[in-house]
Amino acid sequence: MCQQDEDYVAFMAMLPDLLREHAGRWALLHHGALVDLFDSATSAHQEGERRFPDGAFSLQQVSGSILALNWISCCGS
Repeated sequence: MCQQDEDYVAFMAMLPDLLREHAGRWALLHHGALVDLFDSATSAHQEGERRFPDGAFSLQQVSGSILALNWISCCGS
């Protein structure tokens, strides 16, 4: 399973709980684990680049809308 797929599957499992308290925020994921939540995609992406310079992280918006999910995923080589 690709890093992106692992993160997405994990995020979807977490989504109902995250929606209760973190709707609209951005989740930074790494290897299927939630690293942290951020108020903007930019902040989440900057932290992902800082912590995982190989690019192996994903960002997901905590939203009930399918269109908002999987906004950005980055896979390292």
